[in-house]
This record gives sequence, structure tokens and C-alpha cells, in this order.
Amino acid sequence: MILIVGGTKDDILFFETKIRNKKHETILGDTYHLLVGNIFDQRVGILYNVHSSYLTTLLVYEVIKKYHVILVINVGYAVSYLDTIKTGDIVLIKQTYFGDVNFTKMQHTLLAQIPSQPQFFASDGYVTQIFSKVLDTILKSHYLSGSLVSINKVPESKEDLSEISFENTVLGRTSNVLVDSEGAGCALAAHIANVPFIAIKVCERNIDDRLSVANYLKVLDKYADLGKVVTSLIGEVSRNDVRIGE
Repeated sequence: MILIVGGTKDDILFFETKIRNKKHETILGDTYHLLVGNIFDQRVGILYNVHSSYLTTLLVYEVIKKYHVILVINVGYAVSYLDTIKTGDIVLIKQTYFGDVNFTKMQHTLLAQIPSQPQFFASDGYVTQIFSKVLDTILKSHYLSGSLVSINKVPESKEDLSEISFENTVLGRTSNVLVDSEGAGCALAAHIANVPFIAIKVCERNIDDRLSVANYLKVLDKYADLGKVVTSLIGEVSRNDVRIGE
């Protein structure tokens, strides 16, 4: 199974229209639901409404253990911390950080690092190569690469990242930084379970701005492009027997 995780219903609407033989299964009792089916000949699970990295870690790890998950993909919106990413930009994430973790008083522990875990979670290199080829084909190179920082709240201003930022840098990153509330949870669960992880995001707005109707419609349009990229990747796995997570 390839697991697709989105923060909200909007994040996964495109995939819901493409999935065949769909059925809803429950996780952790009857509280949370996983949409299961097929895209092309590949078994796919879709998980959404996962608010906070705390919850995402728990749910994604539960799905990985319950099903034979070979790849975790985090999709959906994020907000830009710096002006190098604009509303509607599609960003392929190369590294993912927890933005509200600070155990630096413990020996050999860096800012944003959970003790015994890496400071950041690198997206799987092999999957990134496949994604890049698909992005080049579909979007004609009209996409960016960047970093993702997750905090456990809706990002509203740069003050939300005050402990990990200085002037125009976030954790030492000077460009192409996005902020969300669930990506790092996906990355941590995948890392613990030794399953490849990657994230691809649409920029909704600058972190200090409010979302306008015009920008919301623009983001929804870009969701379709993102959906085409992800389903094309799934098609590559299905048609060419690409060996992921084995």
C-alpha cells in the first residue's frame, strides 16, 4: 500500500475521485477513518483530518503496522515563512523538521531534534528522483524544492517559530521554507517503521497573511496539478514494478 496523508479534506479530494474499489476502514477504534482502494493497480490508503504532528505520528504508524505500507506521501497545503515561495507554488520537500521541539539542554541534542532521532527527516532519495522526473514532465519544471517545518497549531505568524528563527533564517535555512502542522508526524512514523517518506506541498499564503478567496481558489486549482503528479508516481510504481520500500 501507498499511504497518502493530508491535513484536511481539501488536500485529498483529487485522490478520492481517482480511487477505485473504495471502502472505509477504521483506525484506533471507530474514531478515525482510512479510505482504501486502488489507483491504477496499486493499493492506496488515504488518511486526512489529521490535525497536529502528535496525532499524525500515531495514526500513520498504526496504518503502517496494520497494512503493508511501502511509501508514505504527505500532501496538501502549507504556508511560506519567506517570500521565496509564493501562493500557488508547488514545493517538493527535501527535509522535514519539528518546529516546536527543544531538548537542547540534553547532551548531544540539537534544536528541533527529538532525542535519539535525527534533527530532520530527509525525504527518500530514490522516490525524490522519481517525483522530480514526473514533475518535470507534468509541470515543465514549474516547481520548487524546499524544507518543511511542522508546528502543532495552525501557522498564523512568524512569532509561531520565534524559538527556531533568527532574522530571515529558520533552523539555518535562508530560502524555500514552508510551515504546516502534520508533516513531521508523518516523517517520524515512517522513519521509526523504516518506510520511505516524501512530502509535496502547495503554498497557501505567506505565514503573516490571511487567506483570500482568490488565493484559496488558486490553491484549489494547484491541488489538481499536485494530484496529477502523485497519481502519475503511483502509475509508475504500478506499471514498471518500481521497487519501493523493500
